[in-house]
Amino acid sequence: MKEIKIPISNKKMILLVLGALAFVLIGIWFVIEPESLSTSTRNRNPYFTQVIGIVSIIFFGLCLLIMIIQLLDKTFKGVIINDKGIYENSSILNIGLIKWEDIKGFKIVEVQQTRTIIILTDKPKEYIDNAKSKTSKKFMELGWKMNGSPLYINPIPLKIKSLELEKILNKYFEYYKSK
Repeated sequence: MKEIKIPISNKKMILLVLGALAFVLIGIWFVIEPESLSTSTRNRNPYFTQVIGIVSIIFFGLCLLIMIIQLLDKTFKGVIINDKGIYENSSILNIGLIKWEDIKGFKIVEVQQTRTIIILTDKPKEYIDNAKSKTSKKFMELGWKMNGSPLYINPIPLKIKSLELEKILNKYFEYYKSK
């Protein structure tokens, strides 16, 4: 079957960058002006508001940094589907090649109307051990515990709709499974 390359959508990435930047700015506001934001009956403590702001700055700041690095990186970012398997280079995990012989199927996890494609494998430990960083390894271990596999594709940043990607993956999986 023909190789398919699904690149990252720069438009979607820019929207994600702007969203992360907004949360960083809101976090800064929470840190600078906690008294003006601590008006509800449940939350009258400005220190709690500042802690929320700091957490927001750190988390969304890291997301922002990672997304900017991905946008500036000129190597191919996205997903490649070919006769060897699925090459995943669209997330911070940068899993690399997932061989067809290691794939046992797919599972869809939907959270807040966002579909993630879980790639089921009988070699999760092998992929976790080959992770490129300690952070990737921790995220993959968490994914394994939560979803039964450390391997996944998040279609949000890709230039493809989730359902279309699912159809392509299933078509290629069926083809290579029958060989």
